[in-house]
Amino acid sequence: YRFGDLTRQIFRNEHQRIKDIVVSEIVKDQKSFGKFDKLKEYSEVIKNKWDPALVRQYLLLFQLLSALAVGLISYGLVVLSAWPMHGRPRATTLGWLQAVSNATSIVFFEGLVALAVHLLSHQVLKYSELVHGFIREILQIDLEDLQINLHAAAIAVTKVSFRALQMSAGVGCLGVAMWLRAVQLVYEDPVLAAS
Repeated sequence: YRFGDLTRQIFRNEHQRIKDIVVSEIVKDQKSFGKFDKLKEYSEVIKNKWDPALVRQYLLLFQLLSALAVGLISYGLVVLSAWPMHGRPRATTLGWLQAVSNATSIVFFEGLVALAVHLLSHQVLKYSELVHGFIREILQIDLEDLQINLHAAAIAVTKVSFRALQMSAGVGCLGVAMWLRAVQLVYEDPVLAAS
């Protein structure tokens, strides 16, 4: 020990004791407000309603509807803005190119989100016991009493996110093929190729 080490250690001990008291009081307040009971109810509902096949269907439906919505909006805006200047054939071709490009971009972005969720769920799966221990020791909350099993949840989310990645890849390949066809149509159009 050097001069001042003892006072620093006392300060650290008191600081930690104060943090422990604050955390325990916050947890007591949340328990008295019924927050943990609600959390337990939510976890039970999710556990009972969880159906991976249904989740995958909803994800695919969301992905297709979002790509369709973005594509339709893009197509409509380009056609409406280009039609007065360039005429219907040229406007529809450019609208198709823009719609396919934007729809493919949104599918690519959704694939990146699915990849991030997949990687995060892998990390939760890898460190689920550490997270359980941290929450139990530091926050003084027992997740098992709340019927929250991070390991099982991470496995379920990993499987669903992997399927979401597969769906994004499939829809993305289809989008790229459609985009290449749209580019080919633009270059084959004599009016567009001349400009």
